[in-house]
Amino acid sequence: MLAALVSALRPERRALEKTFVDNPAQWLIEMFGSRAQHSGVTVTPATSMQSAAVFACVRVSAETMGSLPLKVYRRLDGGGKVPAPEHPLYSILHDSPNPEQTAMEWREMGQGHLSLRGNFYSEIVRDGAGRVSALWPLHPDRVTVERGTSGLEYVVTVPSYGLSAAGQPIRSPGVARLAASQVLHVRGLSSDGVLGLSPIQLTAEAIGLSLAAEAYGAAFFGRGANPGGVIERPATATKLSEETVKRLREQWQELYGGLSNAHRVAILEDGMSWKQIAIQNNHAQFLETRQYQVGDIARIFRVPGVMIGHDDKTATYASAEQFFLSFVVHHVRPWAVRWEQAIALKLLTPRERLTHFSEFVVDGLLRGDLKSRYDAYWIGRQGGWLSANDIRGWENMNRIDGGDVYWAPVNMVPADQLGKQRVVPPQALPMRSGMMPTREALLTEDGIGRAIRKEIATVRQAAERHAGDVGAWRRWVDEFYSRHAAYISEALKVDLDIARRYAHEHRAALLGEGVTVLERWDIEAAGELTELVGLGEVAS
Repeated sequence: MLAALVSALRPERRALEKTFVDNPAQWLIEMFGSRAQHSGVTVTPATSMQSAAVFACVRVSAETMGSLPLKVYRRLDGGGKVPAPEHPLYSILHDSPNPEQTAMEWREMGQGHLSLRGNFYSEIVRDGAGRVSALWPLHPDRVTVERGTSGLEYVVTVPSYGLSAAGQPIRSPGVARLAASQVLHVRGLSSDGVLGLSPIQLTAEAIGLSLAAEAYGAAFFGRGANPGGVIERPATATKLSEETVKRLREQWQELYGGLSNAHRVAILEDGMSWKQIAIQNNHAQFLETRQYQVGDIARIFRVPGVMIGHDDKTATYASAEQFFLSFVVHHVRPWAVRWEQAIALKLLTPRERLTHFSEFVVDGLLRGDLKSRYDAYWIGRQGGWLSANDIRGWENMNRIDGGDVYWAPVNMVPADQLGKQRVVPPQALPMRSGMMPTREALLTEDGIGRAIRKEIATVRQAAERHAGDVGAWRRWVDEFYSRHAAYISEALKVDLDIARRYAHEHRAALLGEGVTVLERWDIEAAGELTELVGLGEVAS
């Protein structure tokens, strides 16, 4: 019967290279799963999902990959990229691959197939112009991969109603044969480049042990959390017949077996006594086994234990962020690359690959807490590679006018220009007409540098101290610049009204633009103070 079934699934023309369906034993394993030799549990993708740890790992992987935005981008001349919603593939990958599924449902289903079976297939439907119009998922258990004269071919068994996965009638009811160009095939780890390896089959012993431990625990507590025992009779008693022993066992199980009959009073006759078999759970290390298997299964799927509720004593609140980062780097990224490259190979033409590509947006998974994000934004803003609108976009805020301006530190130069900066000589200090630089002028220039450095350092420290408290920050700025005017007047020997004008302008700039103005003051303030000194009288 098995040979007839295999023959019915295969066409009369033999493929040039035989595949795993030619071996009935391997075909049975692929169809029905593996039997864990030591635990004695049959492990299949379906039964493995009965393990809480397997279900949690598959769900985390599938929901994560399903919820990540998948976009089509257009390459920019000279580098860079922009989303390409005008491309026909954009809405299929980002919104809905077919009339019956959302993009998340399709990707979630596909990642679940990959996690359990190592392969994900979707039939590619194209319009009259050859563009992809729909992607219909194919269940891996219904797909057989063969190598024919023109390359890989996919033999798909479908229900008896005789429709393809795309809902179109097929000529051969029950079987559809698709060329490689008609199937989007995402593979997991592969040993032959044709099929991905099933994690469930390769780790059947570990998963079987988890299932066996769960079954043992359920049976143990189903019996009222009591191990089995024996009924003893005196040695002098008459030997019971096999039929009597069988009836006694069945009656005892019916009256006192199961959770609902726990703690009922038993009545024994003819000198019989009950002897419980005292095997404690801790002797069999039941809890330790279950705890270890959860961690072992998490390692199989490369999912941090904290993400599936595994009580790992080494995990702390401080280290949780690193676990999540490890999940993105070691789990999400490899799967994302597999999806992206399979999409490029099957859904984009060679010409389109030069100008377009698909990519998962994983930035949302790398978001830290509020303070960490704002610190990172501030570094990028000061460094000149982030604009206000870049930051607002990541924070789901609307764009603002003027928010596309990129700032850059003015005290930085290209590395090849080090030592070649133009140094302004003391003669650049404004002086009265016909005068040569004096000792007092040089001392004044040095005082200007000290005043600027002190102002910038003091303001920066105060900004960090009052971060998050706008009222306290404004009060500090008002108080500081009311004192700073007197300091400028005394240190540089200029009129107090002139110093107050300088302080007023800096106070207004600081409250209006924020501490970002400090990056300009190390240059601009020197010119301002130099001008003020030139307007005032320098003490002799």
